[in-house]
Amino acid sequence: MTCFVGSPPLLTETIAAFLVQPGARYFSPAQSILGTAPVGLRKWLVLGGVALAIALRIEPHELSWRARDPPDAERELESASEHPKKT
Repeated sequence: MTCFVGSPPLLTETIAAFLVQPGARYFSPAQSILGTAPVGLRKWLVLGGVALAIALRIEPHELSWRARDPPDAERELESASEHPKKT
């Protein structure tokens, strides 16, 4: 099975971490143990806006970084197309 990420276990662990965090915040027994409380809609919107602002700032930088210094696989493809083998 082909996966769209390099490491399927890492994808599974990331999904689990995203599920555990809201569970700790909204699941009543976890709230009493950890001393957490639910977050209101307004705070979620603020947090989402901050995350979006960070992503919009970082992604163009990462794209320009990849354009200047492509991963090794892309370099191999470029060098192969620049220097075709003679038969």
